Amino acid sequence: MADKEVEQLSETEGNRPGRRKHLVLVGILFGIMAAEALVVVVLFKYFGPAPVQATAMTAGLDETQGVPNNQDVEVAITTLRAPNEKAGMTIYELTIVAVVGEQHREECMQLIEARANKIQDRFSTIVRESDPRDFSGSMEVVRTKFKNELAKVLESEDMVREILFPKAMPFSAN
Repeated sequence: MADKEVEQLSETEGNRPGRRKHLVLVGILFGIMAAEALVVVVLFKYFGPAPVQATAMTAGLDETQGVPNNQDVEVAITTLRAPNEKAGMTIYELTIVAVVGEQHREECMQLIEARANKIQDRFSTIVRESDPRDFSGSMEVVRTKFKNELAKVLESEDMVREILFPKAMPFSAN
């Protein structure tokens, strides 16, 4: 008698209507999610932009090797020693180097040599008027100011790619 009651209880637990409702609800949710995913895939496939052919020539790459065919070279600009008016009695000694493309090297060196005093004056003005915090860390603000000013002096926005400071030393004027 007890065995029959245990069997009836186990059969009724497995077939509870609440459990079946949860199972059906989960199945419906998964079905809706699968349908949404299918719609998104179809929309992107048929209405999305077409793939674009990439060529090595537009990026300045050598087609056979896949490496840039125009190398960067460093051109020394000047060594500058200028006071910073906002930092009190601090003098900054900077060695300034420009990174230019190989094809612009000769032209850049000639222009720098011809306009050396103008470059020295503009860079000194930047050092004098800059915030002392600009000279800490990676000096990105000062690099950007120097690059923009050098582009104005050389009359070419794309000649100079980067400004480097191999030597940047603050000194006390005392």
